[in-house]
Amino acid sequence: SQEAELVGLQPTMRPRDEGMYDCKFCPYSSRHLHDVTRHQRTHTGGKPFHCSVCKRPFAESSQLQIHMRTHTGEKPFRCEVCQKAFARSHNLIIHKRVHTGQRPYQ
Repeated sequence: SQEAELVGLQPTMRPRDEGMYDCKFCPYSSRHLHDVTRHQRTHTGGKPFHCSVCKRPFAESSQLQIHMRTHTGEKPFRCEVCQKAFARSHNLIIHKRVHTGQRPYQ
C-alpha cells in the first residue's frame, strides 16, 4: 500500500537547506517531520490509529481520542448557563447560541 511505502521512506527524508521537510505528493512543507507525516496521510488514506472497542480507524490520534468519548460517555465541555455537557467543544460553542440568541448564518 502507499502507506506502507511511505512509512518505509520516512527515515530517508532529509530537510531542505532551510530546515524544511517536503511532502512527497504535493508542494506542502513544514519544519517538523511529524507534520509532514500526518499531512501525507491525506494523500495515502493511511489511518494508523484504531479504536480498541470498535476497531474504527483514524488518521490522527486526536480524532481517536475524541471518538473514544462515544464509548466512555465522557462529556468534558459543560455549558456554564444550563450545565448541559458535550463530548466536543464545537458542539458547546454552537449550543451557547441558544442562550445568547446569536444566529450567525442569517
